[in-house]
Amino acid sequence: MATLSSLDVNNITPAVVTWRWINETRFLVGPDPQIRDITITTRFDSQETLFDLNIPIRLKGIKTGTFLIVRVLPSSISSFDFIEAPSVPDEVRDKFHSSTLLLDFRLNQCPKLLVSVEADEPLSPQRTQSGAVLDALRELANVTVFSVYIANSATSKAQLQQIRHAISDGLFLFIQDDLTTMFRGTGGKVVTLPSSKQLPPPAYDETEPPPPPAPIYDRKRPRKDDREERDDDIALIWAKLEMIQTRHSEELYALRDENKDLKQEINDLRERLIESERKRQDLEEEFGSLAGLTSERVRELEEHTDVTFSEVWQDMGELTSEVNAMKLRIDEDELANRVKFRVVDHITANQRANDGAPRRQQDQTLAVSWAIFGAVAVALAFAFLAATDTIPSDLTREWTMVSDHALTILHI
Repeated sequence: MATLSSLDVNNITPAVVTWRWINETRFLVGPDPQIRDITITTRFDSQETLFDLNIPIRLKGIKTGTFLIVRVLPSSISSFDFIEAPSVPDEVRDKFHSSTLLLDFRLNQCPKLLVSVEADEPLSPQRTQSGAVLDALRELANVTVFSVYIANSATSKAQLQQIRHAISDGLFLFIQDDLTTMFRGTGGKVVTLPSSKQLPPPAYDETEPPPPPAPIYDRKRPRKDDREERDDDIALIWAKLEMIQTRHSEELYALRDENKDLKQEINDLRERLIESERKRQDLEEEFGSLAGLTSERVRELEEHTDVTFSEVWQDMGELTSEVNAMKLRIDEDELANRVKFRVVDHITANQRANDGAPRRQQDQTLAVSWAIFGAVAVALAFAFLAATDTIPSDLTREWTMVSDHALTILHI
């Protein structure tokens, strides 16, 4: 649970007061002088707990401008709440140019009014504007439900949230007002303002006779203002002008800072744009280079592929020739073996047949057999060379005829 020392709220902010009176919504916006602001003091700490509406006004009995305080103590509050105003009346919009908070007060008794002890009673205004303010205060002093508009801010909402919890939890102080130190040490007093409908008409003997008619002059002299009042008004005007100048200076400095930040941001964006443009150009150049390199590589690959396929086909042809030659060699080896064995058998048979023949006849028979074997071998060699395209085919045909004749003799 929060404590008053943990709250530590003591704020003064401009305000606009609104209430209902005889089924009409009333507003108190402009005090007297109108260059001043109606303010609300919110104090919740370990020293004091209260809401004060401070309303500038000019009252008889007080030479300079003063203010009247509408004090609301937490002990008199039956409920307190606040919201962000969804819609703002024109009277409030002219005062606050930003979003506003609406503070709703419901009291179990009318608020207390405090004024300087120098003010005459009953309270009487010095000027017409103060009379309008005093009439509004007669109504406000006799209602128990009213609302206050203030400027919206995150700090205000956070503090008001804490105050709302404190009031609902009954966390407040009851301190007797020290009236003697109020109003810059002159002292204050509690006053009552009956509503206008409760005021009795003035007694007959209290009424003053009408003033005599003013004499007719060709040129009227202007009325002289009271010097102190005029000096006070001038001081207030200068104070208001200084406040406006200060606010405008602060706004000007803020705009200059914002303009400086925007310029820096624009420069940063410009540099980023230049850098992006440079990168884009680099990428375009790199893309063009890659496109050219890709085309060159594709062309080289096509040429290499054509050469490779040509070499492959050539190798396949050579391999086919070698395979055919190997097959021919295998067939020739088999035929040579057959010829060799037949020749050997033929020679052996002739030797056996010529065992009783003379020596010379045996030698002739053996020479003929070996000659036939040689002719067949030469014919087979020529056939192999012809298969490998080494010798002309017509010479091969002649030796083939010789080998066929020899094979016929050998019965192969």
